[in-house]
Amino acid sequence: MWRGCMPLFSEDLVVYTTSAPGPLDLAGYKQLGSAFLAGFADLHETVLEQFEDGNKVVSRVAWSGTHTGTLNGIPPTGRSASKTSPS
Repeated sequence: MWRGCMPLFSEDLVVYTTSAPGPLDLAGYKQLGSAFLAGFADLHETVLEQFEDGNKVVSRVAWSGTHTGTLNGIPPTGRSASKTSPS
């Protein structure tokens, strides 16, 4: 699943996202992404804006999907969900 996008990430990656209580390293980011894909098999994410300054990148993203699998212990509801946020 991650093979195609791994060249885009630095090994010393640090991600700050509203979907986690603190910063994530590469392994933590992959774990978060895998959890969302398990909960939302049809997950779709769109980068709305992206800015870079040296080695820092800020993205504003919109995501949507149908809750068809367990996500962080929450059983599937079959309901659609969407969110727009900095990531």
